[in-house]
Amino acid sequence: MKTSILTLVAVIAANAIALSAENYYVHEWGTMTQVAGSDGAPLQWYQPSADLAGLPIFVGNNPFQGKSVAGTLLRMETPVLYFYPQAPMKATAGVTMESGRITEWFPYPATFPFALTAKTGEPVNLATPVEWRFELLPPDDKTALAQIPPAPRGRGDHYAHAREVPDAWIVRSTYPTGSTQADKFIFYRGAADLRIPLLVTAPSDTELRLINTYSEPITGAFLLRVENNRASWRKLDALPVAPKDSPALAIEPPATAVDEAATSLAEAVKQELTSAGLTSAEAAAMVATWKEAWFKEPGTRVLALLPESWVNAVLPLKLSPTPTKVKRVFVARMEVFPPSQEKALAALLDQAVTERATPALAAAFQKLQMGRFGSAGLERAAAMKRMALQNAFYDLQASAQKLQATADGTPPSVSSR
Repeated sequence: MKTSILTLVAVIAANAIALSAENYYVHEWGTMTQVAGSDGAPLQWYQPSADLAGLPIFVGNNPFQGKSVAGTLLRMETPVLYFYPQAPMKATAGVTMESGRITEWFPYPATFPFALTAKTGEPVNLATPVEWRFELLPPDDKTALAQIPPAPRGRGDHYAHAREVPDAWIVRSTYPTGSTQADKFIFYRGAADLRIPLLVTAPSDTELRLINTYSEPITGAFLLRVENNRASWRKLDALPVAPKDSPALAIEPPATAVDEAATSLAEAVKQELTSAGLTSAEAAAMVATWKEAWFKEPGTRVLALLPESWVNAVLPLKLSPTPTKVKRVFVARMEVFPPSQEKALAALLDQAVTERATPALAAAFQKLQMGRFGSAGLERAAAMKRMALQNAFYDLQASAQKLQATADGTPPSVSSR
């Protein structure tokens, strides 16, 4: 009888553990950043080394990133995964990125697929997920809390805000080497040649046209312009799947002090993030992480909530055990060069070719406030130059054909572009 009771207790306990292992929630937020010219065409760009150096020293990076990460159409910036189980448990998480790869992380993954080929030195097996294996411990577990590395002031500010979520459980990984890494979340970043399903053009310096190219509505968006420490912004309602003749939307010249505008916009964005499914603490942590970059960096941009089905398609997430609920809230940051800015940059580069970088040209370049998107500005200027050269070539070709036809007394042939 005693044995039967013990057996029954063991079965009940095992079932309770199994239930608690599956009855948990996972929330994630992140940013997909893309840069476009005034015509809406996405541009190749890369993170300046200063941005990469801003991460805490304990963050790891993929040693086999390959050549394509130097310049890509999209940067996936700072996704974080929060876990909310009912009891301590072991779990795994794996992600892959369409047309790209994961570039940084913490804790370190147990496996990542970027083995190098002997001949080319390029990564292979990109479809295999980067995978973390870990245990989840309560937010107040003193031993686990002591194992979370400090994020020093300055270099760690951008990273540390994500820890400001009191209810998130601690993720702790222990490796065969004996080393242990822990944090309040799983952090990772990536780069890919993907196009965000939102086309943004700038018909003029004071207008933006937005076209939702996805099969589902975009639930909310914000237009923002920052220049010379002043800003203007406006909120948009849901963007339906729209025809290509969507009307241009006015964006006012920056008139409000940038700090004041950032404060009001931060509150509006937090409300949008909580409506999308994040907790208030998660939304506040995301806005705190990105407040300086989203709301204060000079430029013209759109911040829009990406459809979760699109995120799941391009960034598949595999979790084991399967959570009761997964909520992924990603913001598209669409940076757009207005016509006057890109034309001014192209003219400056033409001058710099002959005059070199004189102090006057350097000062004019500084006024353009290209910031960390300067490499994309160069791509746009080169594309404009190429287009101008092509137009000039075909005009000359057509004129030459007319001259020849006149000389021969025959109708000119028609050349297509």
